[in-house]
Amino acid sequence: MTTKNTPGIDFNDPLRAVFGRKLSRREVVWLWLALRDESDYADPGEFGAPDMEARMTGIILRFSLKEKLIERHKATMLPEHAFEWIKNDRRQLNWLDWSLRYDRTPGCFTNTPVALSIRDTVVALLDYKNQSTQNKIYQINGLKAQWSLLQEEDKFFSWFKTSGNTKLKCQTAWDWYISHNLFRFRHPHRFSNLEDIFLFLDTSNFKIDEKRFHIEEIKKEWKRNQVKKNLNGKKQTNLALSDEARRKLDQLAEMWGQTMVTVVERLILEAHKENAENFAQSKKFRF
Repeated sequence: MTTKNTPGIDFNDPLRAVFGRKLSRREVVWLWLALRDESDYADPGEFGAPDMEARMTGIILRFSLKEKLIERHKATMLPEHAFEWIKNDRRQLNWLDWSLRYDRTPGCFTNTPVALSIRDTVVALLDYKNQSTQNKIYQINGLKAQWSLLQEEDKFFSWFKTSGNTKLKCQTAWDWYISHNLFRFRHPHRFSNLEDIFLFLDTSNFKIDEKRFHIEEIKKEWKRNQVKKNLNGKKQTNLALSDEARRKLDQLAEMWGQTMVTVVERLILEAHKENAENFAQSKKFRF
């Protein structure tokens, strides 16, 4: 089947007649983006529309863009294996999308089709840049290195996973950022797990020293909240401890991920329970 006004063009695959082969979805996305650079009148229409490829074919023929596009394709398109390191990982894709969209290199920002998955969007942003393959490989190697460094920072967030209560700790982090007005110009969804925190911080421009400071302040806030919670229904009791006992109490609090007050209460209750059971057992053997 051919278009009425363009003899020899298959209406079901009009781009094949121009390029002599069927284009991959990735190539069609690149072509859709590239055509908008060529002329103010080169409107390929809505991505994915039934007539999109026919419109694209018409633009290429009308403005004699075939050879120019083929040359740009050869000079700028990387092979598929160049993107194998990009996984369907929500955090990685969130960071890559942010990094590429906020690239300050002239001509690098563009509005990609909303119908694309996040991974396809990231690949499209790299494909669209009208730069040599050598420059793109250099940029990709830089992104790989930055991603590795970002993952190395994860060790500083281990506290969120220790001793349980991860969700509550993440909610404390949210409250701390809100109270210190550190969401800048955007508010992510409320944190419910550690990944939510990473999604925010990875795209926040905070340096690692700032992040580590935030973590320590969040820990302090968490401990204050735990103390308040544990004081409900309790009376204050002052204890004078030796330096050695105080050090060991600090160690237990760190090991158990609890406040010193909670540790003291736990030790007293456990000791009382054990001694009460021993006392009950001893009474059974009295004559």
